[in-house]
Amino acid sequence: MPELDLDVCTPEGKTWLAQVLGTDRAAPGGLQREFLTAVSSRLSRSGMTGTKTYLVTDGAYESNEGRKRYGRRWWVVTGDQVREVDRAEALAHVTG
Repeated sequence: MPELDLDVCTPEGKTWLAQVLGTDRAAPGGLQREFLTAVSSRLSRSGMTGTKTYLVTDGAYESNEGRKRYGRRWWVVTGDQVREVDRAEALAHVTG
């Protein structure tokens, strides 16, 4: 199963990964998402910086990384391949 590592920097923002399941006008951001739990974390002694690792399966994902220079990013997973894509491509992958 492929893994996705995301950067953690809690002073700058929260790190999370969500699988995008579809669109939903009533949901926050207009997306139906399932937020995932990291399978491992490699954090600094203070716990404020480091990396979180998530297991991913086929589908589209939205991530937010604590470091402002990364922010929101979009991913498509196919088999063992994890690719960073733009929002439009991620949504096209979900909506067909």
